[in-house]
Amino acid sequence: MANPLLLIFAALAVLIALVLLWGALKKMLEWLVTLAINSVLGLIMLYVLNSLGLGIPINYVTLLAIAIFGLPAVAILAILSFFKMI
Repeated sequence: MANPLLLIFAALAVLIALVLLWGALKKMLEWLVTLAINSVLGLIMLYVLNSLGLGIPINYVTLLAIAIFGLPAVAILAILSFFKMI
């Protein structure tokens, strides 16, 4: 039969690993939700600004910037487009 103390340490190790895994998954899910919200809000604002005639190009670079940084990226792109820098 296995040593009871060894079983307790193994159970604690598994419990600690599960808690760490849960924390990592929770953090990753929060990051993905934030990324999705930034993307949706940024794309809505990009559509509105393009409807107003600002003419921000829609390509992989602008979409990636909007997905990561959200509304601040849209503001920077709008400023750059206003001054004809993009």
